[in-house]
Amino acid sequence: MLKGARAPGTQLALDPHQRTGRLAGAETLPSDLPEAGPPQRAGVGRVLGGKYNLVRLLGAGGMGEVYEAEHVLLGVPVAVKTMHPHIALLPESRRRFFREARAASRLVHRNVVKVLDLGGDEDDEDGQIYLVMELLKGQSLAARLRSSRERMDLTEVAEIFGDILDGVGAAHACGIVHRDLKPENVLLAEQDGQRVAKVVDFGLAHLDDPLDAGPTLTSNDMVAGTPEYMSPEQCRSLAVGPSTDLYACGCILTVLLQGSPPFTGLPAIELMAMHMFSIPPPLARPPGAPAVPPLLERLRLDLLAKLPERRPESAAAARARLDEAMSREAEARRLPARKADVPLGERGERAPPWPSGETAALAPVPDRAVGLIRLAPAGQGL
Repeated sequence: MLKGARAPGTQLALDPHQRTGRLAGAETLPSDLPEAGPPQRAGVGRVLGGKYNLVRLLGAGGMGEVYEAEHVLLGVPVAVKTMHPHIALLPESRRRFFREARAASRLVHRNVVKVLDLGGDEDDEDGQIYLVMELLKGQSLAARLRSSRERMDLTEVAEIFGDILDGVGAAHACGIVHRDLKPENVLLAEQDGQRVAKVVDFGLAHLDDPLDAGPTLTSNDMVAGTPEYMSPEQCRSLAVGPSTDLYACGCILTVLLQGSPPFTGLPAIELMAMHMFSIPPPLARPPGAPAVPPLLERLRLDLLAKLPERRPESAAAARARLDEAMSREAEARRLPARKADVPLGERGERAPPWPSGETAALAPVPDRAVGLIRLAPAGQGL
């Protein structure tokens, strides 16, 4: 049963947010921080672990804060993610933080933010724990979508989505399921003169590793994730796997193509019901936007399949289909427009589509009915 249904866009479990800034983990800009709150052990000017001088606050979220920092001996700029003290008091939160570090440290890939160091003691509730990551210039995909006045063309959509699939595929190859993919967890970084999309924030990641068979960090009565991007199996608190991330990728692709996820604007419990039972609505393309290639739309709908086994078998398979869709689209654009292959009449007019005296019987297209969802009263399950 869902515990504490909230407004759209909120989290249903302990989950670090981020929006803008240089690295994942920042939910709000420093100017947006609340005036009151628990005292912070970390802060600008403090040196963590005797190595990392905190230079500037990049942002803050529900779990902690992210700072620009500098290694005191090497002078190397880094990003440091700390945990709020009142959250660090919870053993489960500390385990989640260390699990994120272990998960991300396994990934060395162009499309995943690199973890450099980890400090603190997982079992010491009085100590400061922190995660050190590469510092990158850029913004989240969510910030890019909010701030841009120009819509993304299909080439840009394919480049960003291809990077996301590559990063997700790298995580799956290491036995890691992200479980909270969304535009806020994709960083558009400037690297070597190129823009690269990087998957970030493995705070809810599930490690498919017998060596990591510790206690479950999400209780049975709580659903972890972001409602707009949760798979049907997540909404039901069932087992998750790589296909869970692929469903979220389908939601992200929908955002890239129309500016919003498939289901949005409703309370969390209603969004979850729609993920479980409702057919994804047709794309609402912006006025003047080119049509989405059929193969790309087919990929989007397959990623959003209700049953995990009906989604693409892997992120690599989805990437191959994306490349094929864009390749065929580019080829179609290169070909000259052909005139309709219709025979001419005696005077040069186009002949009627059907022979004289015949009537074409077109099979009616059945309407697709979507059933209404009746939500249970508060306190009852779906």
